[in-house]
Amino acid sequence: MLETIVMPVDLRPTKAVLRERHRDQRNALTPAEVHEKSAAITRFVTALPIFMSAATVCAYMAFGNEAATIPLIEAALARGARVALPRTLRGERQLLLHAVNDLMQLVPGPYGILEPPASAPLVDPADVELFLVPGTVFDTAGNRIGYGAGYYDSLLVMSQGWRVGLAYAMQLAPHVPTAEHDMPMDLIATEVGLIDCARGQQASDRLRLRNMLFHGHHGAFPEERAQGIRLAVDLDLRLDLQLPGLTDDLTTTVDYPAVYRLIDRVQSEREFSLFEALVEQMALAVLQEFPIVAKVTIAARKFHPPIGGLMDSFEVEISRSRPLWMRPHGV
Repeated sequence: MLETIVMPVDLRPTKAVLRERHRDQRNALTPAEVHEKSAAITRFVTALPIFMSAATVCAYMAFGNEAATIPLIEAALARGARVALPRTLRGERQLLLHAVNDLMQLVPGPYGILEPPASAPLVDPADVELFLVPGTVFDTAGNRIGYGAGYYDSLLVMSQGWRVGLAYAMQLAPHVPTAEHDMPMDLIATEVGLIDCARGQQASDRLRLRNMLFHGHHGAFPEERAQGIRLAVDLDLRLDLQLPGLTDDLTTTVDYPAVYRLIDRVQSEREFSLFEALVEQMALAVLQEFPIVAKVTIAARKFHPPIGGLMDSFEVEISRSRPLWMRPHGV
C-alpha cells in the first residue's frame, strides 16, 4: 500500500498578509466607530448564558483600536465572577493568568499593554470557564490569526473553557489558514451579531444556481463538436452563510454572476469528448475560484444527443468536496 505523505506548509506568509490587511482596516476606525462597535459587542457578550454563569472569566486589556474590554471586565466583576488577566513572560513566550479585582493595580507589560503585577494571585487556566480572546483575523469556523507569537494558543490548549473571540465584522475573512496547534474559537462576537463556529465548521448552508444555459462544442460524436450542443448546468454550493446574513455584504459570500461566468469560461475555452470530464473541470474551477465553498454538486445536461433515436437529454451529476491540498485550513 502506498503511504500518503503530507508535506508541511509554511503558513506564516499567508497569515502575515491577512494580519496586516485586517489590522490596517481596524486601525482606520475613528474613536467614535470603535466606541459604537465595542458597545454592541459588549451587549452581545454580556447576554451570553456562559458569560452570566462562568465562575472564572479570562479577559484581556484591549489596546489601540481593538474592541474595548473594560466594560466586559467590569460586568464580570460586578456579578461576582473571578476575573483573570494574562501576564506576559516574553522570554518564555508564555502567558500566566492572575486574578484581578481592581484595574488600577495593572502595570505596563513587555508590549506596553496593561497587565496584572507578578504579585497578583495566580489562576490555573484549567479553572477558566470562559476565555475572551483577541485576534486580528477570524473566520466563521473559528480559526484565528493573532499577533504572531502564539501566546494564546499555548494558553487555550490547557483548558476546556469556552473560547469567544472578540472582533469587528471587518476582521472576518472567508478562510483563515491554520496549523494543528492553532486553537479554534467556539463563538465570535462582532458588532453585528454572534458567529456560531460549530455551524461554520459544518458549512451546512446552500446556494443553488438552476438551469444555467450555454452553447458548447462537446461530445464523442463529430456532429456535436462541429455543430455545437445546448447544455444546462445546475450548481449546489455548500458553505457557511452566517457572515453575509449578518452583514448584508456581497464580499462575504459568493458572487453568483461570477459563478455563471466561470462555468461559461470552462465550457467555452476547451472542447471535451466526455461530458464527465467537462463537469469535473467545472467543479474543480468552482472550488479553486471560491475558497468559501466547501463542497459543490454539479448536474449538467446536454439536450437531444445524436444517438440514432429519441432522447431528451443526457445528464452527469458529481459532488466534490474541497480536497486537502486545496484547503486553506491545516497542513
